[in-house]
Parts: sequence; structure tokens; C-alpha cells
Amino acid sequence: MKSNKFWLITFGVLIISCITVIYFLQKTPASYANIYHNNILIDSVDLSNTNEIWFRQTVNNAEQYNQILVEVGRIRIQAANCPDKFCIHQGWVSSGLIPIVCLPHRLVIQLQNNKNADYDAIVG
Repeated sequence: MKSNKFWLITFGVLIISCITVIYFLQKTPASYANIYHNNILIDSVDLSNTNEIWFRQTVNNAEQYNQILVEVGRIRIQAANCPDKFCIHQGWVSSGLIPIVCLPHRLVIQLQNNKNADYDAIVG
């Protein structure tokens, strides 16, 4: 009986700790967005600038594109010719908690606070 209470309290504290960490990570605005294609860094974008980026590639004689839009402190994929359009529906991202991924085009946008950071926000 006492063992069950101990594990229940331990599990509750662990859940509350995880929720607190996730909450504070979401509140930390990112400074840079690193754009990767096939796990190779192709660009690092300063999120303090407002601009539009076109990423185009040709695969099997078919042109694939992702139109990336940057606003101050956030980034999104505005248009793409991938079949599922999940990357477009993800919308604006402003923290490094969840990356933007276009799986058919093998494109990943990871947000970070430091331009040259080689670490993740969550270590597991």
C-alpha cells in the first residue's frame, strides 16, 4: 500500500516536471532557424530579419520547391509542391521545441537560440 503511494507521488512529480520544462521551452523565442536538406545544413536564417526564402531543388527531372516565410521571431513554410502539404499546415513556429519537416522533400527547419549551437533543446 505504501509502495503504491510512493510510486504514484513519484510519477506525479515527474509529470509536473516535464510539463514545466516544456512550458518554459515554448516560451523561449528562437534567434536562428537552421535549414537542413538531406541532413546537410544549407542555410542559417536570422529570425530578427523579415524576408522570404525560396528553396528549390530538382529531383528526377521534377522540380520540388518549398517557399519559406520569415517574420520577426517566427518561421513557416508558406507554399510547397509536396503531395501531403503537412509542412504548410504546421503553420508558424517560434520555439525550438518542434521542427518544421517536409518529409517528401527531405527538408527540416530547426530553430535555435544560438547560430552555431550543436545541441538540442531537450536531451534524452
